[in-house]
Amino acid sequence: MWVASHNAKGYDPLYTNTNTRGYCVGNTERTTDASYNLVDCGNLVAYDDTLYFPRQASVDTCCGYWLASPSSSSFGGCPLSVHIDGVVLGIYYGDYGMGVRPLVSLKSGITATKVDNIWRF
Repeated sequence: MWVASHNAKGYDPLYTNTNTRGYCVGNTERTTDASYNLVDCGNLVAYDDTLYFPRQASVDTCCGYWLASPSSSSFGGCPLSVHIDGVVLGIYYGDYGMGVRPLVSLKSGITATKVDNIWRF
C-alpha cells in the first residue's frame, strides 16, 4: 500500500515484486532489488514528501520506519523499512531508532491536513 500511495501521487513510479523471502522494491517492473535509494535514482520530489520519508535529522530520535511487509533482503525475515536518507530496504529487527508507520486508507473525498507536523483528517 505504501508503494501504491506513493505512485498515486504522481511520483516516478516504484514497483514491487516478491521472491522466496519477501518483497523486492525498485523502479522497474519485475524488480529483483532488495533495496532502492530514491536519492541515487533522482526521485527527489518524492524524497521531499515527509508523508513518505521522515526527512528531519531525526523525528523524536526516529530515523525511519518499518512497513508491514517482509523484505527480500538476504538478512532473512527482516521487515521492509523506509529511512530518512531515502533508502527503502530490509533491515534487522533490532535496529535502534526505527518506528512503525501507521497505514491509513482514506475514502475518496476525505483529505488530510498537516498541522504542526501532525496529520489531521
